[in-house]
Amino acid sequence: MTGCITDAWKRIWSSSLQRKFGYDFEIYDERSHDWENAEIEIFISIKDQQ
Repeated sequence: MTGCITDAWKRIWSSSLQRKFGYDFEIYDERSHDWENAEIEIFISIKDQQ
């Protein structure tokens, strides 16, 4: 599981998203209890696209 999270962050860091580098966070809820089949959510702050 930790390898998947690291890979997800590497994809985020190398993306072309206009990140704000504000409040980024991960949510580990009941879907992450079984690490073999876990799901987490990653939220990142991005700059306003106006």
